[in-house]
Amino acid sequence: PPVIDEAVQQAVYDALLEERVIHFRYKHRNAADPKDYRAWPLAIVQRRQVIHLVVRQPETNLTQRFALNRILHVEQSSEGFKYPSDFNLEQWVADGNVGFGKVGSNKNEMVILEFEAKKGEAIMERPLARDQEAVALPDGRIRISAQLAINRQLVWWILGYGCNVKVIAPQELRNVIAATARSVADLY
Repeated sequence: PPVIDEAVQQAVYDALLEERVIHFRYKHRNAADPKDYRAWPLAIVQRRQVIHLVVRQPETNLTQRFALNRILHVEQSSEGFKYPSDFNLEQWVADGNVGFGKVGSNKNEMVILEFEAKKGEAIMERPLARDQEAVALPDGRIRISAQLAINRQLVWWILGYGCNVKVIAPQELRNVIAATARSVADLY
C-alpha cells in the first residue's frame, strides 16, 4: 500500500472530525509541481489499497477526492464549516466517483460487453453495477450488460482484459477501445 505521512493523516482526520477548513499541498501524479488547495474535508474512502480524502472546495462548490499519500502538507484552519446538506457520501460513491458508474452530471449508458467464458464468470461474481445482467451465449462467451458511465476508469478496466472482451455497445466506447488497441498494435 502507498505510504501516508502520519502527520498529514492525523491532521486530515482531526479536521474531518472537527469540521475544520484545511489548506493542503497536493502532488498530482504527472505534475511537475505540487498545487495548493483550500477545502472542506467531507469523508475518507478507500479504493483498492489507496485511501482518499473527499473534499468540497467552497469557492467552486466542486467535490472531489485526493489520494492521501499524495498530500504533502496539511494545515488545519481555525475556521469551521457546516457539513453541506446537499452532500450524500453513499450517493456520491454510487454515482461512480470512486469507481464505475455515473461521474458528475454525466448520464449512465447501457454498456454491453462479451467476455470469454472464464473472464465472464469472474465478472458475474463481482458485478460492475447493481443492474448488471449476464447471459451465456451458445459459443460459451458471456454477455454482460449494465448502466455505466463512459469514463477513463471503465476504459482502463476494459483494456485490462485485452483480447478476452469485446465491446458491443455503445459505439462511442467501441471506438475508444478500438483506437487504443490500434495504437498499441502500432507500437509493435
